[in-house]
Amino acid sequence: MSVSIPQFKDGIPLAPGMPEVSDLADVWLVHALASLLDACGVPEGRRAKLVASGTDSFRPHKANRVASDDATHLERLDSCRLAAAFAALAVEARMNRVLQGAKPGEWPTIAPLSAPEKFTVVSGLLDRPDYEVAARELFPLAVELFEVRDELVGGSRAPASVLRLGPSRARAIVEGAARLCSFVAALADENESETARLAHRAAEALERRADALALIKSANSPGPEPGGEVDFPPEIAEW
Repeated sequence: MSVSIPQFKDGIPLAPGMPEVSDLADVWLVHALASLLDACGVPEGRRAKLVASGTDSFRPHKANRVASDDATHLERLDSCRLAAAFAALAVEARMNRVLQGAKPGEWPTIAPLSAPEKFTVVSGLLDRPDYEVAARELFPLAVELFEVRDELVGGSRAPASVLRLGPSRARAIVEGAARLCSFVAALADENESETARLAHRAAEALERRADALALIKSANSPGPEPGGEVDFPPEIAEW
């Protein structure tokens, strides 16, 4: 699925089966899911049904039909990177909106903070002690998400694992971003975003497909030793 610049117009869906967006977080979640569907090779005609039902008809023995050549692998890698980038945009957009609404006077001080720092702030500023345990459990997920985003822009000192970002990790990132968006909305006593709910469910449904694709190597790649790493380029190992 191609992704274009989102437009806030009534009646124009951004992805099959997804509701109209209500804020920027929803926009980027839709794009993250669209990119993930591209990365997982979900046929165009089956995407709306997958989103609506929360189930995927994929079977592992079909994996070789989904990925067969280097060009497809390269397109899939780019889609994985886009999914991760849009997922990070979604979570930070949701945090920014909630924080600006909850503490507008403090926003000039909060705005320059890193995204993980904003997650800590949003968990505390909204005074919801009943969510403290969930916040602690989700914090590592937020840190990982924005570490991936930093790798994409060369802002991380860690090895650039996004150069080998595959469908399995991209799927987990999109699912995690949807969880984080729902959690931040809940902190502000907002109803759960239907977009976040559907994105979470669809990403979860893609687990088997994404895991199968992650095992497929390029036909020209000698493949890594079990548990080993393969650089990209020229060999393509994780998909």
